[in-house]
Amino acid sequence: MSRAAEFFSGATEAIQDHVSGLRQIAGEAPAPAGEHSRSTAESLGFAAAESALFLASGLLARKVPVVGKLCGGKISGIIAGGVMGLTQSVEATAPESQRAVNTIVAAGTMGILEIGPAVAAKIPGVFSSQNTLSGSIARSVATNGVAGLFGTEMQSFAKTGHAASLSEALTASGTWMLTGGALNAIGFKLGNYMQKLEAAQRWQKNLPWKYKQVIELNARDLQPGQQLSPGNYRIGYESQGIQRTFGIYISDGAASLKKAPLTVFLHGLSKNGESSSIVRELEFNRLADESAAIIAYPHALPVRTGLLRGMFQAWNDNNFGFLRNDQSYSDVRAFKDMVNVITRYVPVADTGNMAIGGFSLGGKLAHRLAASLDNVSALSTIHSTIDTFDKNAIKFASQRHPIDVQIIHGLKDNVLPFEGGKSLFSVFLQNSSLSRPNQQAKFWAASNRQLAFDAGMSSENVSRNFSVTRANRDFRLRRFISANGYEVTELVTADGAHRIHGAEALYDLTQVLTGYPLPASRFDARKEVWQFLMDSIRRNALRKQNGAKAL
Repeated sequence: MSRAAEFFSGATEAIQDHVSGLRQIAGEAPAPAGEHSRSTAESLGFAAAESALFLASGLLARKVPVVGKLCGGKISGIIAGGVMGLTQSVEATAPESQRAVNTIVAAGTMGILEIGPAVAAKIPGVFSSQNTLSGSIARSVATNGVAGLFGTEMQSFAKTGHAASLSEALTASGTWMLTGGALNAIGFKLGNYMQKLEAAQRWQKNLPWKYKQVIELNARDLQPGQQLSPGNYRIGYESQGIQRTFGIYISDGAASLKKAPLTVFLHGLSKNGESSSIVRELEFNRLADESAAIIAYPHALPVRTGLLRGMFQAWNDNNFGFLRNDQSYSDVRAFKDMVNVITRYVPVADTGNMAIGGFSLGGKLAHRLAASLDNVSALSTIHSTIDTFDKNAIKFASQRHPIDVQIIHGLKDNVLPFEGGKSLFSVFLQNSSLSRPNQQAKFWAASNRQLAFDAGMSSENVSRNFSVTRANRDFRLRRFISANGYEVTELVTADGAHRIHGAEALYDLTQVLTGYPLPASRFDARKEVWQFLMDSIRRNALRKQNGAKAL
């Protein structure tokens, strides 16, 4: 028999021991004649299963009404330990008192597990590290080691009248330490996850902006000169013979201004195209309330060709490696038609000085729009990409006035790898081999005629070695600055997967196991993006007032 098989055999024996004990108590099973000798692997398996059963029983006991809450659950845990001892099988040759001894020893073992961490926390050093994973594991390992040693020695004295052998004591104590430390790490992360999950669920039920009810309208039903009042709208309109929709949120503060800042944010590849999830994740409606601003969310169309036909919503413009789509339809034109609707019915929106943001595939179209539209003053993309080989886009960008640009990406993006090239996702993209997220900032710096790096850094050492920590936010920073103050800033997060950093929790198995539902990143991209876009709109408005000219 292999060692792995012996280990599982020992673990199974530990579980069967308690099943046999229950059957003995019910009078359904004879008492075993005596313990057989176990190999080292079997002893490890037995001790691991026994410690896991003890820890699990303590956690389950906390769910018992009333009793489970006494003394923070410690009393229920000790009772559960006693039940574990009570259900251990008793040999035929054992005295009548053996079951009572087992109960007392098991209750004492559980008492050590319940009280030990609090005692260990008073010891200087790592044991006293409060609310940290390392401190929690250290206290658990130490406590489980003592509990395993205590239980083994007491059982040996009760059965044989002398202490356990050194090998038995070390095997039991070490196994309890390893099992307890591993389960504690999982429990710590799961507890952390559940706390964030509950907070996210409370947040979702109580959306942080005023107008939660979406008002459905169609532009063709609006009267000439009609102005939309503050609220949350979903508006239908026609572009190139196809019905389109977009969401728009008009804050109370924006309605009182002569010209209110307008931001447009484009969602990524989506199953429904209504951008409902990204509206919730971004929290831009709440931020619009704080900034007296207006935020619009264009909705994409179903993919019209290729393998993903009809399954997802995507943007039709084929520039920058977009999905292979119907070339007879342009989302740039649809965007312009949407802006015309906003200009007509939300005249307070400053459509002549607006900002654009986009996530993933939405960021691709945002690049194209910023390059070709003169009324865009700022651009921010999150985990997007660009093809610098698109000559038309380069021509458009170089002919227009400079703009402020912010690029946010991550080194762990497996959808659009920062260094470029194909991924499992990008096989659906045209020219996906040309995808180069790390070229976005350089492209805009060139189009803005910006040649200087902040702090005199070169592109080579920045892209490879430069790291900055600010307010516990770990990212690599690269900034281009032109002579008249236009900026291109690139933030590359060390832990950045393909998502909106700082967004509400997503609930999947990976995050349950790691204990870190979103937000898991060290900075909130939503606030970074919003603040950047608002500041850029204001700067550009001042430039216009002061007669600033493009380079």
